[in-house]
Amino acid sequence: MNDRWDDEEATELLRDVLAEIDALSDELSPARAEVLLDEFERDVGSAFLRQDLPAVKATCEGYQRRFRTLAKEAKYHRHNASRRTASLLRTARRLIRIGQRKAIGRDVNGAR
Repeated sequence: MNDRWDDEEATELLRDVLAEIDALSDELSPARAEVLLDEFERDVGSAFLRQDLPAVKATCEGYQRRFRTLAKEAKYHRHNASRRTASLLRTARRLIRIGQRKAIGRDVNGAR
């Protein structure tokens, strides 16, 4: 691994990572994504100013992992929330139908 500063390599790495992070940030809440992007910008910017290629690589890899993990978690929670919502809706519909049957039964029995 070549650790000497290479502006083109660092810029290409940053460009690739930013493209992936941008896509993954769509999975996160806008506020959470903004905070992480600000942190990333600060950390990778510092490494760029020092012209520290290993630090740029490590920072990019670290934030890629963080964004991937958080995006995966957000997708999992959204999926489970929609499953819980669907289950609650089914239960609510059943309760409504049972209530309607009881009301109809009372009307029929009361009319006798």
